[in-house]
Amino acid sequence: MDTTDSSANCVYTVLVGGYETLQEQPSALTSGVRFICFTDDQNLSSSTWEIRQIDPIFPSDPIRSSRHAKIKPHLYLNEFDTSLYIDNTVRLKVAPEAIFSEFGSGSFYAMSHSFRDDVVSEFIAVSELGFDDQTRIFEQLNHYYLDFEEELAERPYWGGFLIRKHKTRDLIKFSEIWSSHVLRYSRRDQLSLNVAAKLSGITINRLELDNHESPLHIWSSSNRDRNKGVRAVRNSLMPVKARIHQLEKQLTKETKSSEPPAPPAKISLKSGGSAYEAAPLMQFTHELKEPFDHCRLGSLEFRGRNSLGAPIEFAKDVVIANGVAAGHESAEREFSLSVDGQLQPVCVMSAPIAEGETSMFVLVKINGLDVLRRVVLNIGPDGSATLQVRLEE
Repeated sequence: MDTTDSSANCVYTVLVGGYETLQEQPSALTSGVRFICFTDDQNLSSSTWEIRQIDPIFPSDPIRSSRHAKIKPHLYLNEFDTSLYIDNTVRLKVAPEAIFSEFGSGSFYAMSHSFRDDVVSEFIAVSELGFDDQTRIFEQLNHYYLDFEEELAERPYWGGFLIRKHKTRDLIKFSEIWSSHVLRYSRRDQLSLNVAAKLSGITINRLELDNHESPLHIWSSSNRDRNKGVRAVRNSLMPVKARIHQLEKQLTKETKSSEPPAPPAKISLKSGGSAYEAAPLMQFTHELKEPFDHCRLGSLEFRGRNSLGAPIEFAKDVVIANGVAAGHESAEREFSLSVDGQLQPVCVMSAPIAEGETSMFVLVKINGLDVLRRVVLNIGPDGSATLQVRLEE
């Protein structure tokens, strides 16, 4: 089977339920490989995807309807021998021809999960984040402890990037088993992928690449609304009257938000000196969002000049470790910090310590030395915010 033959390969994604906008793929414009998007949106159009309409097999369950097309490409893409499935939140950084050429010897390639050490941790994370019904999650986990404890100890796979020779007998068997587990248990397909591989006897070639960004791709969920429609578990289980009540309150809130906004909070960044000494003071403007998400503090961008007129900025963060979801006890992030025009690398660990306050311990490299500093963000009752960081002894 020639995996370099563009006509035998395709890239595909699935977009069912209208909960996110379609991610365009610039690499498709110069590629001979077809990019195919399966969707139930009759009005969807694209400059880089070939749109194929499908009817959801579960009209009130868009996620499992989407999983059907994701997991069973042999039913939807019979004219191709090899497929690359990517989540709609993934954008390719290279031409798919290069990917199929490099990973053409095996029948199945998938990335290891970058921030879960074992499948049990993925179960716990899915539960904590409310991605599925708790009963389904833990029924599945209990059954797996009885029958597949070794697989629970394995590192999970990330389901956002899958290369498969999907028409082979072994891959079809795997797909049918995987789909059965997603229908019987949790709709989160990463929970059952390891077990499905075990039951079908296939070997998945692991790609040890960072899920957020690699030489092949970049992943961002900024175009996704997990709470839209019946996608959210609580919306599908909530009594109709309660759902109407929730929507009425949401509408009232949106109506109020359409009124002229209040002045944005002023954020002060102080550096150097003691509390009794004059320190350079920078004023920045940033709209604070409610509820405040302590683990997204690094996403704020501060730019301005100090009292001497020199530039200073907090640059946008890059996620580098575990605990990135709001509500986790800690998070590690990487920043770049520019003081008086000199760029300094900064590593940050943050954790909530009190209502209205977030504390971070910042490792700053100053003059070649690692210096530990504490950063505190205080949110006042009037909505103002003060960010304080000491950069010198």
